[in-house]
This record gives sequence, structure tokens and C-alpha cells, in this order.
Amino acid sequence: DLAVLGTVSKGEKPLTITGGVTDVELVKAGTAVDVTPTVAEGTVTKVTATTSAKWITITPSATKVSISASANNETAKRTAEVTVVVTDETGATASKVIKVTQKYN
Repeated sequence: DLAVLGTVSKGEKPLTITGGVTDVELVKAGTAVDVTPTVAEGTVTKVTATTSAKWITITPSATKVSISASANNETAKRTAEVTVVVTDETGATASKVIKVTQKYN
């Protein structure tokens, strides 16, 4: 079997994130903000996220991902990109990049 570029294997429908994955503003260190994705069809079974920012902590779970940060002791807000990845019960995945901003202390 040859797979067609851009299609999902095994007859699975593509997964579409319909909501819940939006930009985040973190107010102070240690306070987490939950990102809880919704999908067009199916059930969210796993949510993960990645970032290159060393000041962001990501805690994945079955239905959401929690994002928190270390203290921002600079004199300006800081911003980073986080890629949120959602998996459904068929194993299909979808991702969306959000912006995480933290004010300075």
C-alpha cells in the first residue's frame, strides 16, 4: 500500500482542534494555566506540548496540558512559542502553536 501525501493512514479521519488552544498570559511564577483542547470529532485521549523556552514548565495529561513558568526577574515581559499536540482515541494527532507571555515581577 502506498500512502498519499497529506492523508491519514488506516482510514482514520483527520483530527481538527476546534477550541481551547489559545495564547496564554502567565501572571506570576508557579501559577499554572490549563490549556484544554476540544476536537471536531472523537475524544481527546492525550495532550502534550513542547517548547524551547527554559523558563516554561509543561505538565501533560489525558485531557489538558498545564503551563507554568519560573520567576521573571527581568524588566520586561517575555514571550515564547509552545506547540500543543492533541491525540484522539484512534491515534490521530493535531497540533497548534500558541504564544505564552509572562509579565515581569
